Amino acid sequence: MAAVLQAGINMLRDRLGRHLDTARQIDFSVSSHNTAFCRTKPHTENPLKRKNEVKEIKEKRIGIKNNQNNKNSNICLEIQDDDNLKDSNDILINYLTKNSQNSIFPTFLQVTQAKIVNPKIPILMQNAHVFLDSGAEICLIKTSLAEKLKLEPIAINNFKATGVFGQSMVRRMPIFDFEIKCINNESIKVRARGVDENFVEKLKTIFVEKIGLDKLNENRIPYEFVEEVTPEILIGTSVYNKIMGYERLQNGFSVIQTKLGKVLSGRGVISLNVNESKIFSMENVEKFWELESFGITDNPLNEDDKNALELFKKSVTRTPEGRYEIEFPFKEKKINISSNFAPCIKRLQSSWAKGNKEGVLEKMKESFLEQAKNNQIENCERNDSNLCHYIPWHYVYHPQKKKMRIVFAANCKTAEEKISLNDIIYRGPVLLPDLCGLLIRIRTFPILTSADVKSAFHQIGLKENQRDLMRFLLPKNWNLPPTNLNLAYWRWTKMPFGISAAPFCLAAVINLHLEKTAGEFGRELRRGIYADNIFFSAITTEEGLNKCKKVIEIFKEAQMPLQEFISNSEIINKNFGDKALENNTKILGVGWDVKKDALIVEMKKN
Repeated sequence: MAAVLQAGINMLRDRLGRHLDTARQIDFSVSSHNTAFCRTKPHTENPLKRKNEVKEIKEKRIGIKNNQNNKNSNICLEIQDDDNLKDSNDILINYLTKNSQNSIFPTFLQVTQAKIVNPKIPILMQNAHVFLDSGAEICLIKTSLAEKLKLEPIAINNFKATGVFGQSMVRRMPIFDFEIKCINNESIKVRARGVDENFVEKLKTIFVEKIGLDKLNENRIPYEFVEEVTPEILIGTSVYNKIMGYERLQNGFSVIQTKLGKVLSGRGVISLNVNESKIFSMENVEKFWELESFGITDNPLNEDDKNALELFKKSVTRTPEGRYEIEFPFKEKKINISSNFAPCIKRLQSSWAKGNKEGVLEKMKESFLEQAKNNQIENCERNDSNLCHYIPWHYVYHPQKKKMRIVFAANCKTAEEKISLNDIIYRGPVLLPDLCGLLIRIRTFPILTSADVKSAFHQIGLKENQRDLMRFLLPKNWNLPPTNLNLAYWRWTKMPFGISAAPFCLAAVINLHLEKTAGEFGRELRRGIYADNIFFSAITTEEGLNKCKKVIEIFKEAQMPLQEFISNSEIINKNFGDKALENNTKILGVGWDVKKDALIVEMKKN
């Protein structure tokens, strides 16, 4: 039993060591306390006399009382009666008294100093006391330090903190990004919550760099090296493991080797196996059937997409030749946008100068002449009275392919309203089928044929009332730089590519045409069209040939010529195939070996 008491006294001695140098004092009343526990004895007596008095006391047990209501309350060590112990109080108490006079036994938490850097302004650097806390999940920084570093909060969020005994509180805290400079010049990025008050009280520590190795290795370190500091930064486990240099896994967690085995720590990625269920309402069913004809089966529509669909249905018409004409779905009936004339001149001058330097002016000119020949664009006069808007353009030229492509920038913002043409037009819903599903469907039959709609966007007419909003500038004389005296005014008569709503309008027109004219085969084609790419399958060669004839006639009715036919059937290729296409082509970006009828996925080397 004496050994048990000895262990208890030793534990108490450790506890005392943590408090002997704090603001709390050890205090005893006259009658029920033993002054052997006092740091400073209230009076001096004959040690022999005191020893005899101790022997006469009944056997005692040591306990601790701490009044938590008063922050600076005294720690009271009370001696309670216990008849089970015999003649050991005098020995144990004197032993503890001897140690309390010569040594204390503090427990130091991990506190250090580090340079904190503002990553946006690296010259802003502050030395700060850092508390490394492996038990904390997040990092903290005092806002006063953040202000010194001129750190700007990246966000302000509510955080719920849970402490000991389940106590929790909710605080609205800013989030700061900064860097800690390591002694090897490595910088560790930290994201921390800002706090106004001290997140811990003053902590005692000994800074290793301030004490020599000779002192550090002594049995007892002189008290003069103990310092009290208030940490300005708390480093939680997410960054703690990086600082400690623990092995880090690909999932983000760190592995720590301990004498109890390996321990996983830090922040990482955990995959969740979630069982999902869906409940369909009548509204969802109605929406499915309402949108199925437009190619939408799984994407919910927002209000903007609904408005775009309604405007498309109201505006789409067909010419006597069968061509579809549309109006772009503008967000407002009254269109308010400036001409954007000046930026267009500057962009034209830049493109001309670049083209002249690269020797491709003639190819640029031919590209526009080809569009004019196909009635996709038309020449017009300058008109300052009506609402006109000019779209800037630039070219992209591939020397290997010797192909010129003109790109119109409808996202160019005006100087007056700071808006672009795309800003005032509904983009419209995405009417494309699932790409993965399409790739699977085209492999379900032995014969596959692919074709493209030639210049698909330019096969849809643009109504007269919107053509002045689709103007652009060209040089009158391509041999001279564009100036105010050397300008030609043009506008689109067909749907230009570069308008945000163009992909939606193209898909909507094709789906509408197939629904009205193609019957059951049209339903099959709708599931096999991705933008201007058309895919259809067959079981026999004869069926494949018949479908090729049908699909050509169907799209011809809409004034949409097809090109680049290719199939895994040699007979279909001989009758409809494009000889310019090589054996190895692509389907939706995936390589297709036509002779082997194999899809080829290239794996990138690390």
